[in-house]
Amino acid sequence: KVYSYARKVPGVGDDQLKNTTVLLLVNLNVYAGTCMMERTGRSVSICPVGPTFSNIVIHEGGGHGFGRLVDEYRYTDADLPSTSRDMVLEWRTQDPYYAYNVSFTNDKSQAHWGGYIGRSGYDAVGFFEGGLLYTRGVWRPERISCMEDNRFYYNAPSREAIVRRIYKAAGASFSMEAFYASDKVRSDNTTKTSYVEVMPPLAPPILIDK
Repeated sequence: KVYSYARKVPGVGDDQLKNTTVLLLVNLNVYAGTCMMERTGRSVSICPVGPTFSNIVIHEGGGHGFGRLVDEYRYTDADLPSTSRDMVLEWRTQDPYYAYNVSFTNDKSQAHWGGYIGRSGYDAVGFFEGGLLYTRGVWRPERISCMEDNRFYYNAPSREAIVRRIYKAAGASFSMEAFYASDKVRSDNTTKTSYVEVMPPLAPPILIDK
């Protein structure tokens, strides 16, 4: 029903929806949200319109829905289950930039964001263990970002994944050097303090294998 409604927008058809995240607004004053993601690329980000609405849109719509990023929460003190890792790796066979904000190795020569480490302006990038709800066996690129507590800041690999998707949708060629040149905010410039300790994690994305 959501996609049927979205198709009523002039110029929006099935092909356009593959590069679109639809925001489904929920008329409730609650802290909640999730995203339904399909292999095709289309998604529905479900966002209640309470006081944290803008932050939820950034996390669910920009992060999960369009960026196809995963959560960086770490609420379970245990190793990441192999089933979670294998799911990410399997989805990457179709979309190599899926879950680009996590790595399953902290080896700079193997991790996909190793090129940021030591590069001028990217001092925030490194390897911080924990993500996808677990404390061990998975690494995130920066200490904190939008995919943990909904702040208005995506870490460097997340920004890269989002820009790559924009270029792909536009039919343009992505250049890493051009990305570096235009990437102006290279570290968290928000003044927002983390409320990850007091706010529960949002529901994980629902992956739909279509």
